[in-house]
Amino acid sequence: AVRAWLLLRGGRLRRRSLAAESRAYLALRRAYARAGYAEEGAGGPLDFAEDLRARGAPGAEDAARLVDLYLRARFGGEDVGEDGRAEMAGTLAGARAALRAARRARPRGRKRELTSTGRRS
Repeated sequence: AVRAWLLLRGGRLRRRSLAAESRAYLALRRAYARAGYAEEGAGGPLDFAEDLRARGAPGAEDAARLVDLYLRARFGGEDVGEDGRAEMAGTLAGARAALRAARRARPRGRKRELTSTGRRS
């Protein structure tokens, strides 16, 4: 009855929200995809972590630890608990910080200066 009422109202039934472990893993994938280290959704979690290590990506060790916890929780049926979720949040923050630091350390193109005629050199 409730389902029919929601559908008649034009509302949608919400799927069960993603577990914190899955949200952390997906956030990690997005961060590396934005940084150009991996295509979002390409390959499984272990392939993703190995690719980051092989490419020497910043924060790869933090990423690998988060992937390990994610796999244990999602596919191993293990309850990583609040400590595990806190560790996942910490490793996600560490990986993001490493990506930011690498982005800031990248040399940028030479700034073009205005000449006395107002043209850029």
